[in-house]
Amino acid sequence: MLFGYQTVRPDSSDDEVTNGRRLLVAYAALEGYTLGEIFLEWTPGTSFSALSALVVTAERCRVRTVAVPSALDLGRLPRVQELVRRKLESGGLTVLVLQSMEPQAVRRWSA
Repeated sequence: MLFGYQTVRPDSSDDEVTNGRRLLVAYAALEGYTLGEIFLEWTPGTSFSALSALVVTAERCRVRTVAVPSALDLGRLPRVQELVRRKLESGGLTVLVLQSMEPQAVRRWSA
């Protein structure tokens, strides 16, 4: 089983959110995972309630992998991305970033 994590910012368009969800669904199907839940962070930069819920739920359900549509779902700044990744990894999770800046990776995981 795989969990997803996605950040929805005030400036996120409906298309961006939908495309991120499609990317998570497509990746899970392609790699043979069951997509258990997509945790949506609605207020980035605050308490990260969805992130905390993801870590607790993953531990309870023994899920070890979380995918994010892009590194920006972990945070806008590289330092924040690193801290969020560390929080997930400290909970025993492997973090998969589906889109990178490399065109090949974007094409490979596009829904």
